[in-house]
Amino acid sequence: MEIKKILKYLLIFIVILTVCLSIFVITVKFISKDKIEENIKASMQYLKSNTEIKEIKPKRYYSYLHVYADEILLNMIYCMDENKPLESVMIANYYEKNLGKEGIPSLEGAIENNGQGNQEYIRYWHGSMIIIRPLLLFFNIQQIYYIMAFIMILLILILIGILIKKKQILLLIATIIGYIMIAINYVP
Repeated sequence: MEIKKILKYLLIFIVILTVCLSIFVITVKFISKDKIEENIKASMQYLKSNTEIKEIKPKRYYSYLHVYADEILLNMIYCMDENKPLESVMIANYYEKNLGKEGIPSLEGAIENNGQGNQEYIRYWHGSMIIIRPLLLFFNIQQIYYIMAFIMILLILILIGILIKKKQILLLIATIIGYIMIAINYVP
């Protein structure tokens, strides 16, 4: 590969990384904890009413919803400090009860401690917060699930429409089979 191509791809990578990081920092800076607190608390009540893994269909592992992951995400969102947005984004603090081997991430604990996280989650990019944090201004997690389901259905219908318009019937059939195989109705 020639040097020009390498530099081009490196520049593209740096620009995309900078844009994504900037959007992330902006959402933390301008959406303060007090603006989303009510919907975080409502979300906590909803998540609390579910088990760690919600079984939609018993013994059908593809139907198990891991509520635990959503609780950690909301925990991190709540623990972000708008006064230190870049540091908050990079460190991704969350609150964990009983630090150590028995530690359990706890959104309820984060709320009780006013978003003072005691654990870091720096090994992973939490880019979905760019979407979830602004939605928390108006909606709780259960309402966000419905919004995401609606958007996903809309996008699938648009894709099917495009495939039909382009007369890509084999691709349409393969897409539908793929959706069935991944149990698409559980994705949102």
